[in-house]
Amino acid sequence: MEEDGEEFLRGVGISRGMKILDFGCGSGNYAIPTARIVGEEGKVYALDEDERALDELTRRAESQRLENIARMEPSGELKIELEEDSVDMVLLYDVLHYYYFPHAEDRKRLLREIYRILKLDGQLSLYPSHLQSNMHPRLEDVKREINEVGFYLECEYSGTLLVHGNILEESQVLNFIKKKRMCMAIGLKRHCFPRTDENPDISNLIVSAFDNRFSLLNLNRVTTPLRSYESGL
Repeated sequence: MEEDGEEFLRGVGISRGMKILDFGCGSGNYAIPTARIVGEEGKVYALDEDERALDELTRRAESQRLENIARMEPSGELKIELEEDSVDMVLLYDVLHYYYFPHAEDRKRLLREIYRILKLDGQLSLYPSHLQSNMHPRLEDVKREINEVGFYLECEYSGTLLVHGNILEESQVLNFIKKKRMCMAIGLKRHCFPRTDENPDISNLIVSAFDNRFSLLNLNRVTTPLRSYESGL
């Protein structure tokens, strides 16, 4: 099972040396394999309000001699005790739904905190459980809230994920990228864009500003990875 977890988490973009926050980590179904992936050069911040679950995570980490997991307990407010621009990815797996966050304002406060601690181009990875169309909030509501805070949807990834009761099932994860607040990249849903200079072959989009309004211009091949550019206004 843990090997399947590693394969899935590598697929969503976790790699060696990264700093990851697993928000609502429970007993470590994602934090443990993530810690093995990021290695000694990386760090996993494991945050949960359930002290017994964190105790179990600590026991599991010690049994596997994983020393790169930092246990975090909530402060009582929607405040994440990490520095600004300090994390490469935040995992929100089976967390951002009606049971834990029934109110839109609480979800937005959490998302603003995640935006604050993520590095530019850092990723918010969402496992959208319990966000069906017959429930509140719906997935479309949450995606809109994430976008309004300052993220755009980079890609969707499907694979085998460990869920409730240690059951493996086919699941879908949505990865959102932190963008600069002044620019809104438009029409990028359901597309994966490379983030490294080794594969710069993306076309057609650059965000620019004119007269305090942003427009999307079509170009004949942009030879650097897509980014959000400040207008200088």
